[in-house]
Amino acid sequence: MPIPVYILTTEGPVRVQRITREDALVHSVICLDGRAQALPVSAAYEGFVRSPTGVIERLTGHGAYRMDVDGQVDEGSSWQLAAVLAHAVEHDTESHKTQALFATGEVDHDLAVRPVLHVARKLARLADVLPDVIAHLKIDPSQARILVPVETPDLPDDVCDVPVLPVADIEGALQVAGLTFLDQAVEQPPRSMAPAPRRRGLLKPGLAVIAAAALMFWLGIDVARWAALSGDGQVLALEQELNDAEDGRLSALQASAYRQWLSLQKPADDAVRTEGALLLADTPGDCVMQQKPEALR
Repeated sequence: MPIPVYILTTEGPVRVQRITREDALVHSVICLDGRAQALPVSAAYEGFVRSPTGVIERLTGHGAYRMDVDGQVDEGSSWQLAAVLAHAVEHDTESHKTQALFATGEVDHDLAVRPVLHVARKLARLADVLPDVIAHLKIDPSQARILVPVETPDLPDDVCDVPVLPVADIEGALQVAGLTFLDQAVEQPPRSMAPAPRRRGLLKPGLAVIAAAALMFWLGIDVARWAALSGDGQVLALEQELNDAEDGRLSALQASAYRQWLSLQKPADDAVRTEGALLLADTPGDCVMQQKPEALR
C-alpha cells in the first residue's frame, strides 16, 4: 500500500497489507497475511464490493478484489470505512497528503458513514499500541488521521497526538485523508437501467409463425407430407405439390399459408447465406448435355 491503512477493531488495529484486482468472475475475499485463508468476513466484503449491493465496484469500475490484512477482522460492518480508504489509496497513486490512516465506520449505498459500536474501546486499544506503530512507520503523528463516524459521542481530539476526525460521508473522509478517489471514480449507470440487448426481428416473425400455424390447423391441412419433402430437400416435388394445390380456392389459401411458414424459417441476418434460382427446362431433351467440341476434349 502506498500509505498504511488500519481497520480499528476492539482487539487492536489491523493493517490492510495489500489490495489485488482479481478476475471479475470470482468472489472478493479478505485473506489473512497473504495466506490461502479467507476470513469469515469475506462474504460481507463480496457484498460490499459488488454492485448493486456494494460501492467499491461503482467507485473503481471493477467488481472483484483480494484484500490481505495482518490480523483477524470479525463479522460486522465497521471495517467498511477503512476498506474504502484502502481502495482509495490503492487507486490514487499521486495525491497522498497523509502518512497513515486509522478508521472505523459503516458505509451505506449513498456513501454516508454510519455510526458503529464500541468506538471508545477501539480508540483505547489503538492508544495502547499507537506509539509503537508510529515509531515503526517512522512518521510524524500529526500527519496521520483517525476517522470515525460523525455521530460518535464523546470523541477525543486526538489519540497519542494523532487527530481524531469525525466524518459524515466518503467525500468528507477522502478530503481529510488528502485523497482524490471520487475524482477518478468510474461512473456506472444502475444495472437495472442498462438497456437490454435488442432481439431484432424476433417478436413479429414469431407472432406471424404462430398465426400461420393456427391458420393451417384450422384449415385441417396435412402439413406432414410437405414438411417431409422440405426436410428431405426435395424442392422440385414440394414446389410441384404447392403449385397443384394453388389450383383450388381453398387449397390455394393453404399453399400460401405454408409458403409463408417456409419464408419465416430463413436464417438469421448474420448466418451464412446461399442464393440461387430454380431453372426448369421446357422439355427433358433440353437438359441433355451437348457434345463438347473437339478442341475442348
